Amino acid sequence: MSAKPLLDALFEADRKLREAEAALLAYPKSEADTDTLAREFERATEHAFGLSDGVEAAARLARLADLCAQAQSARSADTLLRILNHASPEVRVAAGEALRDFAYD
Repeated sequence: MSAKPLLDALFEADRKLREAEAALLAYPKSEADTDTLAREFERATEHAFGLSDGVEAAARLARLADLCAQAQSARSADTLLRILNHASPEVRVAAGEALRDFAYD
């Protein structure tokens, strides 16, 4: 099997991820929408902490850390602190970098 179909599938998945992320982050049109999005990040974080599949939990939490940094709300900062408490070093690094970016912005 050629690597080209796999590479093409990877590029397609990455494009779809970027489009979905842009749509999600464009969602807030008001302060209430920003709070709603931040609450959804909180719920998704707590859900991820409850997953029995550690690999899936870590992947979700790393993605949520990135999203929280981009959302820029006080609630998102609190969620990042929660994510920072995860056992996975990968997740803690993602949350720490997101907190740094959050503070820098």
